[in-house]
This record gives sequence, C-alpha cells and structure tokens, in this order.
Amino acid sequence: MVRLLQPLVTLAVIAAPSVAFASDGGDHSGGNPLLWLCVASLTCTLMCMAFLEMGIKALADRTGNGLSPTALKRVEFFCKPEVLASFGALGTLMLFLSFNGPTSVLAHVMGNIDMLAAVLVMAMMFQSLQLGRFVNKLMAWVQRRSGGNEATFNFIAMILIGFASSLLSEVAVAAAVTGSVALVNMNQSRKAKEQILVLEASAVGVGGGLTNFAAPSIVIAANAFGWSTLETAMYLGPAVLVSLLIVAFEAKKVSANCEDSVKIENQPLRGIDFVNLVLWAGVLWFGVFSDPRSIVGMLVMLVISLAINLFYAVKFEKLTPADESAEEATGAEHSHNPILHLMEQAWESALVFAFLFSLMFMGDLIADAIKMFGEQLPTDPMGRSIALFWTSDIFSGWADNALAVFQLAPISYTTGEQIGTAWGSLTGGVMTLIGNAPNIVVWLIFIKAGVRLSFVGWIRRVFPVAVKLALFGAFYTAAVVWIFG
Repeated sequence: MVRLLQPLVTLAVIAAPSVAFASDGGDHSGGNPLLWLCVASLTCTLMCMAFLEMGIKALADRTGNGLSPTALKRVEFFCKPEVLASFGALGTLMLFLSFNGPTSVLAHVMGNIDMLAAVLVMAMMFQSLQLGRFVNKLMAWVQRRSGGNEATFNFIAMILIGFASSLLSEVAVAAAVTGSVALVNMNQSRKAKEQILVLEASAVGVGGGLTNFAAPSIVIAANAFGWSTLETAMYLGPAVLVSLLIVAFEAKKVSANCEDSVKIENQPLRGIDFVNLVLWAGVLWFGVFSDPRSIVGMLVMLVISLAINLFYAVKFEKLTPADESAEEATGAEHSHNPILHLMEQAWESALVFAFLFSLMFMGDLIADAIKMFGEQLPTDPMGRSIALFWTSDIFSGWADNALAVFQLAPISYTTGEQIGTAWGSLTGGVMTLIGNAPNIVVWLIFIKAGVRLSFVGWIRRVFPVAVKLALFGAFYTAAVVWIFG
C-alpha cells in the first residue's frame, strides 16, 4: 500500500522530483536550477489557471466592484485558462533563454510536441460547434421518448451525451447540450440541479474516451501509445459504458418528475448543417483515419468550413438557441451578429490549440522531473499500472487532464500502464471544476440558468460519483493487467 501511495505524494508535491534530481548531480535543460525554475513556472501557471479565473468569474457576478463592464471583460479574457497557459509558456521560454538554456533542448522539446493532436482538437472543436442543430434534435427526441419525465430524460440523456462526446468534441457537445439539459430541469430543486450539473459534466468527460479524436487527453494518449480508433474503443470502451451507466443511474436517482417541464424547441435542419457534417467527416479522415494522417488536410477542411459558413452568415440569419448556448459556453461576448458569432467560435478554437501547445511545451521542459518520478513507481506490472491510474486520476483533478497524460505517457510502457494513465485522466477530470475544460463550459451555462455552484460546492456535489468512477477505474485497470498481463 505504501508503494502505491508513494508516487501520489511525489506528484502532489511536484517540485520534489526536481530537488532529488538537483541533488544527484544530473544535468539537463541548462543545469539543475533551470529545471527547478521550469517546474516552478509550470506549477505557478497551473495555480493561476485553477484559481484566478474562478476569482474573476466571481468578481464578474458583482457589478458593484468598481470595474466597468468593458474593463471587466478584458480582465476576464486575460484570466481564461487558454490565455494563462499561453502566457505561462511564453514566460517559461523567456526564463529558459535568460538562463542560457541550450537551444538543443528547445529543439528536442519542440520536436516532442504533438502538433497533430493540437490541430485535431482545434479542428474538431470548431467543426463540432457547427453541428449544434443535430445535437438539439437529439435532445428534443430524448425528451419526447421520455414522455416529459425528467428522471427518464436525464438517464437517457447522460448516456447519449457520453456517446456524442466521443463522436464530436467534448467542449462542443457540452456547449450544445447543456442549455437543453438546464432547460428541461428548470423546475428541479436547487440541490438536484447542482447534482445534474456535475453529472452532465461527468458524462461528457468519461464519454470522450470511446474514440481517439474527441477528448484532448485521449487524443494525446492515442498518439503517444500508437492506438488506432479500434484499439482505443477496445481498451477504454468497456470502462466508458459502465461509467456512463453509473452517471446515468445517479442522474435518475436525484431527479424528481416535474409535470410542468419546459419543452425543448426542435430546430429544423438546414442545408448548411449537412455541409458541415461532411466537413466534420473530412476533418476526421485527415486527422484520424487517413494514412499518413495530415495536419495540412485538417487545416484545409477548416479553411473551407470557415469560408462556407462565413458566406452563409452574410445572410445575417438569426441565431438559434442552440447557437447561443454554444456561444455562451465559450465565454464569448454575446453577439447577435452571425458573422461575429462565427469569428468568435474560430477564435475560441484557436485558443484551444494554443492551450494544448503551451501545456505540452511546459510539460516536456520538465521531462527529467517526471523521469525521476517514474523511477519511484512500483516495479511489478499490477502495482505500477494501478499507481499510474491513481496518479493520473488525482493529478487530473487539480490540473488539466491533457497535461497529466502528456507528462505520464513517456513512463507508461505496457498496455495496462497506458490504460491506467489514459482512463485515470478522464475519471480524475470530473473531480474539480478545473479538471476538464467541458466542466467550465457546463458550469457557465448553468450559471446563465440561475444555478450557482462554487469551486468547493462542485467537489461536494460530484464527490460521490467521482469516487465510484475512480474505484471502478482502478478495478478496471487491475482487471486488464490480470487478464492480459
């Protein structure tokens, strides 16, 4: 037991491996003090991402704070996790150069960044945001099938939300679905609405593990481990199905049947929606299925999509509720101009690219610290796999889960270790508001619906289901190792 707890304590105090590395005379990244400074820079960036944005959001709720709405929006922008990560990476780079870090190390780090994963996540997010009407029709269908019973609606919705997250993009599905879920549950009690909020975020988070192109952490894991789409579904599919059932039963249990539930407006499909569906398939082809996979191909699809949607937006078509929900989810200034709305979606997608690129850049600069951590893991296959699962799970709750996978992937060798690392990132990502980007998306939209949930309140509401998901994840990892060795 002590051997399994050791790596958790080590990673919780992330500077400890760097201190150990500095004490044994190692030399990397321009010297031991520089490695320490890079670790400190990453740690400070994660702390800012975790808490500064939350403070600004709270400040934004109080108009009597002395800041004008324009000034407050500017402050909010600079406190977005994507922007903070980008500034953190830029600051780390300047720190590295100021201390005369060798350019060979920078070249190695840049070569290790998974550009395919970053571009794929960016392209999938933008293109999936254009498919909001398909998701809207899905939610309207679920409401009709449930006969207006919220408990039945929430049970079915959680499962379908998970599958949709694997086929589209976690953030995009969270943006497109949350408005409908909040609307249907408008008449639930405050406690029930808070629990439904965190359960929906959990369904989005664990659902993204069914494919290798929807969840950023799984995109990075699949590329690092060489998993195909079929292998990803085979390795993580059973865990996804059971976890979604856990979430769905929890949602059904907390839901009361309100006879006056609000009806979801069923938006008719347009020709542009089917064009966007074809372009989404094109992004998938170049980013997942083609051999070799092509970053250029994905970017071409993205440019074509932007041009076609921009041409369509020139008609100044009125935004639909599904479009508005997606816009609100990204935190963009609410614009009823379809052209600006599209530009905002493109900008937010680009920020996601910068976010992943920056995290991978900073993560690889402290590769030696992670290597030192790996040397403290148990040596037997079962112990090592379970230790990596719990490490990924706990770390993902307090930093972005994509960073957890990027850091732990190089020390995950066997299939059991790789599954533990990948799946732990999804189960841990549901634990806190900052563990997974879709959590913030769901939270923001529920705030628009009048549901207030603090950072600590999130943990309190999600804790029971998060523990169940984590315990099952540890059991699943152990079963994989026991069956396949």
